[in-house]
Amino acid sequence: MPFGRTEEELEPFVQSIKDRFGPVPEVVKDLFETVRLRWMAESLGFEKLALKGGVMKCYFLPSSKEKYYKSDTFGKIIRFVQTQPKKTKMKEYKNRLILHISGVDSISKAKKWLEDMKKG
Repeated sequence: MPFGRTEEELEPFVQSIKDRFGPVPEVVKDLFETVRLRWMAESLGFEKLALKGGVMKCYFLPSSKEKYYKSDTFGKIIRFVQTQPKKTKMKEYKNRLILHISGVDSISKAKKWLEDMKKG
């Protein structure tokens, strides 16, 4: 990608697109929001994130990353999940922990869920 891994590095790229091509189409805005969503997911320790059919699946780091599972970040996620029993469930599949969240039908809703998780 032609930009780094922070908002401060993404913004000049977004501005250069506007300067060069004019107003940014919604599809391109969605692409930038997807990049931001991915950064948020990574900051929470999710290796992969998938949105499909109104369900967001958050794939945690491999179980061999023991240090992560003892971290404050993982603790916040667990506490958050406990407050949302109707919308969330955790499953283990092939030694991989996956968090399922229902009712997530847009990137903005996915970002909101991740923001709430970060708060604990």
